[in-house]
Amino acid sequence: MENEEIKTRNAEWVVFKLVDGNARGTLQVAEAEKNIPFPVRRTMVISGVLEGESRGAHGHKEFDQVIVPLKGSFVLGLDDGTTRQEITLDDPSFGIRLMPKLWHTMRNFSPDAVVLVFCSHHHDESDYIRDYDEFLDYVRNNS
Repeated sequence: MENEEIKTRNAEWVVFKLVDGNARGTLQVAEAEKNIPFPVRRTMVISGVLEGESRGAHGHKEFDQVIVPLKGSFVLGLDDGTTRQEITLDDPSFGIRLMPKLWHTMRNFSPDAVVLVFCSHHHDESDYIRDYDEFLDYVRNNS
């Protein structure tokens, strides 16, 4: 996964340091404005997604997010209005930064999937673009 090239604009890999504590477990480090490249204003945890269900299916005008698979796996669909790509996320030491003007979907969650999302802003519905055609218009008019 970590060697897969991200082909869409407005997305990039984020690497998390994992410290092996042997019998004490594993410590995963995320630091705002370091490996999370923005101040974190909100975090979300996604779990218990039923088979066949999906999440996301929207883009943002200004918000930045980093999506990390803490446990299990899921398929992240990326679409910058020109290029589409799907990447399976299944390693907690790698997340993907979703920058503004990027449509994303999440599907094929494993039954044990737990996903952590770091957000650059507090929730503001006016930043969401939930209609794909509106997203394409927004990207074309705000490049």
